[in-house]
Amino acid sequence: MTPYERAVREYERDTARLSRESTTSEQTYYPAIRSLLTATLRHLGLPDDIRITVSYFGGARGDWGERQPTGEEPVDPSWGEATGDLYINHVSLNEKDHFRETVQRIAAVLALRNRLDDLYLRASADPWTSDALSRQSRAPAS
Repeated sequence: MTPYERAVREYERDTARLSRESTTSEQTYYPAIRSLLTATLRHLGLPDDIRITVSYFGGARGDWGERQPTGEEPVDPSWGEATGDLYINHVSLNEKDHFRETVQRIAAVLALRNRLDDLYLRASADPWTSDALSRQSRAPAS
């Protein structure tokens, strides 16, 4: 087995183990990612001095700081036990507004989840079939 193949196997083993753990974060995967990238670069004969930076929104650089919720923050247990602060740098006002709207829409869907589930179940209990729709479109106009 080549050093590169060994690195790939180690990456597969490490990430499979991490995916089974209940307390992993994105940063938990960085050592495995770095090892695989280093092995890949060496295998290709390229310099292997690499740095990993995280971009959270488009080309913007940022970071996520996990923390426990404060007493004044609303807490929904279905979202997990921790919250955090997202830091985004170097975005335009339009990008910031788009990002905020996206987060608000996701929050709205999560807040309405039970109602949406109920509506989905009711709608899917008696769905239209393509046959019924085609009969309806062929019905003579009165």
